[in-house]
Amino acid sequence: MEKYLLKNGEFVIEGRVLPGDLYIRDGLIERFAVRGEQGDVPSDSTSYTVLDCKGALVGPGFIDLHVHGGGGADVMDASCEAFEKMAATHANYGTTRFLLTTVTASHEEILEVCHKYTEWKKKLPFIQEQTAIHGIADFVKSDSVSGALPLGIHLEGPYIAVERKGAQNEAHIRPFSMKEFTAYQQAATGGIKMITLAPEKLTHPEMITRLCRQGVLVSIGHTEANYEQTREAFRLGASHVTHLCNAMNTIHHREPGPIVFALETDGISTEFIADGIHVHPAMIRLALRAKRNQEIAVITDAISATDLGNGDYHLGGLPIVVKNNTAVLADGTLAGSCLTMERAYRFLHEHITSDPALLFQMMSTTPARILGIQQYFGSIAAGKVADLVIFRGNRVTGVMVAGCWVKGGTRNSAN
Repeated sequence: MEKYLLKNGEFVIEGRVLPGDLYIRDGLIERFAVRGEQGDVPSDSTSYTVLDCKGALVGPGFIDLHVHGGGGADVMDASCEAFEKMAATHANYGTTRFLLTTVTASHEEILEVCHKYTEWKKKLPFIQEQTAIHGIADFVKSDSVSGALPLGIHLEGPYIAVERKGAQNEAHIRPFSMKEFTAYQQAATGGIKMITLAPEKLTHPEMITRLCRQGVLVSIGHTEANYEQTREAFRLGASHVTHLCNAMNTIHHREPGPIVFALETDGISTEFIADGIHVHPAMIRLALRAKRNQEIAVITDAISATDLGNGDYHLGGLPIVVKNNTAVLADGTLAGSCLTMERAYRFLHEHITSDPALLFQMMSTTPARILGIQQYFGSIAAGKVADLVIFRGNRVTGVMVAGCWVKGGTRNSAN
């Protein structure tokens, strides 16, 4: 693999923005040198391909926990070609890792997605398992990465509440079945990393504990759960709330529900669709006041229409209409989003905070921690995978995935 030296940039490092130079070797971050400080320079530093990042902000690549589609492709298309198109579309806007997110569908359709994920994973340029990450140089060849890389599958539905189905297909909502889930997990070769379910609909709530013991992140969402049911779900092992405020009971002073429980309880993470459509900026600001910063993630909930514009599309077999970056069913129900992480960054920068360190916390570092992969992803530090995004004027001009440029850099220009 090529070695890269990103010089003269402003880098998001450990919650701060620092000027300096970043050295990358074999797909990993080798070292960061703060401008003006003395330090050991690699003896072969002249052999690095140099990219001048003067005037640019460089941060860790975005990690999206919730992606249904993009560029005309949908996870439920269940094809390697569709997954690759999604990955390329979102990488263009700074996403370097993501979870392929299903919708409520028939058993056969979800099973096929899981089988195709396994097939796609085998075609990827390097092994995804954490145990193999330090052998990354053995599996990545320069320019062999063409888009964002998957971290697994997020199973959103079919085990949700009909009353809070949102844009999920009611015809396929059904009770949780461990037998069915096990079939999905086997087809995905252990690739299901996250599941969104309605805890009040579980016949046996202890299934939450069983899922957690299998290493699956259990999130509550599309739910009618009250405060007590929410508390019990988290006592059993749930640890996350899917798109907070959307598809759940609203805040009521006598029936506070899952929103209040999530905001007042340390150790529970949550996520927002940061498009200014699904949640008012004031709600996100309130959450940041109530929660520790490392417990709030930003997602896109992007659908196939992302990056395509106005028109008629489908989501989970349901017809939707996109107009002015808003996707809705015929009855006006919001149906995912057309959001990219670049647009989310701009929205947050304008309405929430101008501190890029906090933005990258929510869009990179916290998602990595939520999935338990912070040892390798989510921040710029020696030994971590070289997933990077370069901003100039709040626009993504360069994206590196596992040490390979998928946008900007030496592939074209990051300037």
